[in-house]
Amino acid sequence: MSVLKTCPNMVKRALSIGVLVPIVLGVLMMGPPVTTIFIVLIIFGCSYEWLKMGHIQTKIEKGLFYGVLLGSVGIFLGGGLKGALAFLLGSSAFVYYCLRILEARRLKKEKIEEIESLEINLTAQIIQKSKHDGWIFWGLLYIGIPTLSFLWVYELEKGSQIILWMLFIIWGADTGAYLIGSLLKGPKIAPNISPNKTWSGFLGGALCGEGVGILAGNGFGFNSKSVFFLAFGVVFCAALGDLFESYLKRQRKVKDTGDFIPGHGGLFDRLDSTLATLPLVALVLWMTNGDFFK
Repeated sequence: MSVLKTCPNMVKRALSIGVLVPIVLGVLMMGPPVTTIFIVLIIFGCSYEWLKMGHIQTKIEKGLFYGVLLGSVGIFLGGGLKGALAFLLGSSAFVYYCLRILEARRLKKEKIEEIESLEINLTAQIIQKSKHDGWIFWGLLYIGIPTLSFLWVYELEKGSQIILWMLFIIWGADTGAYLIGSLLKGPKIAPNISPNKTWSGFLGGALCGEGVGILAGNGFGFNSKSVFFLAFGVVFCAALGDLFESYLKRQRKVKDTGDFIPGHGGLFDRLDSTLATLPLVALVLWMTNGDFFK
């Protein structure tokens, strides 16, 4: 009873997880094209929440955002990781500078009768627009790089098992942090960013995540030493991703990125840790030619 009183959303969160986990497991086991379609749907959902959070409303900006991400996935499927990454990075920079040029031309065409009196206001508009376009640029990388990381890892031998192993750690750490942090409370990690996150929750989540990682790794037949060390990295990146998401929401003055998942909020609220850990796992596997767990 004390747990339920302390964690009023726990039942709702548990029900959501009970529905989502079988779906994710099923999608990963089915393989292409089901997995690819699922990833595209996730991209659309995350992009919608990101654009909404950044107050991106024009059709050209939305079209460019979706186009770059979907183009990156298409190039990956047709030509591999290097081409897709090059396209993502190059297109993101190209979109940013194109939007900056278009905005500069728009401001230049405006008829300004008293430039001196409008100078401060005009400068403020330029700075605000720069932040606006930066939101698009960083959003493309924030969604695109983890997406390509997922697709690359998934194609490896035992790729689906590696993805599942990572997800099990994240889910274990998230659940452990939520329960232990709610029960023990204690000093806050970053009260100005996320008042509910405590050091007790972080440590409890780290232990739970590490434990789940070791058990799942043994079940998948992974090298125990590799599992032990990378699991800590996954837990750490997951916590950073969660904290970073809280920072973004506080900056944008929103409680949740959406209401797609009862008890969790939007897709970003559920995927913040996953987005942060996928590049790490992909990088480690790339540096070891995919043999890290052998």
